Amino acid sequence: TETGYTQEEFAKLNLTDLLLEKKVIIEQSRADELKLGNKISFQRQLSKKDGSVIDIEINAGLMQDGKLLAFIRNITERRNAERALKESEEKFSKAFQSSLMAFAIYDEQETVVDANESYAAMLGTTRDNIIGLNSENTKLLKKLDTQKRNEVTDNINNILAQKGRLQNFETHIEASNGSIICLLLSIEPLELNNKKNWLITAMDISEKKNAEISLTQSE
Repeated sequence: TETGYTQEEFAKLNLTDLLLEKKVIIEQSRADELKLGNKISFQRQLSKKDGSVIDIEINAGLMQDGKLLAFIRNITERRNAERALKESEEKFSKAFQSSLMAFAIYDEQETVVDANESYAAMLGTTRDNIIGLNSENTKLLKKLDTQKRNEVTDNINNILAQKGRLQNFETHIEASNGSIICLLLSIEPLELNNKKNWLITAMDISEKKNAEISLTQSE
């Protein structure tokens, strides 16, 4: 069998002998479902003969004589994929929140799904003040010079329509202290919970641009 036991060995075992926790614990609500004649399903971990562990899904029901009839399905690959996805999401979340680079996620209605403090600082506010909002005050492009705002916005929208993403678009915004910041802006599609979103990345390259200008002037 898939557990590594021979059929003869497997026939002598109870389900509790195979489970990693050596006991079957069923919530009272599910136990009541069983008593009503309904089938239930739950997940557990099972120890194979060689000591390795697999994830299983148990579908069970009571037979007329009161014995439990259970069908077991190996779901190890699915659970490993779920664990890998969760770990990847946790790593992304930590990098997203701790990065000095400005990050924000907008949904298709331009509502802020998430943002880090670096992004909020560019807007002259805090992260808590923009999450879940959809207004001009939550958009980085509102910091553009009024005369250039429409031109730049149209340019960005045209690139997104043609290529589906915006990469390393250079523009300038006015910081909350009145200084001008040179930004490298990227907008990438991002799917979250089966819904389309947009990941906004903004990098302050003011020092680099100023250094380039100083070098050019010195020449």
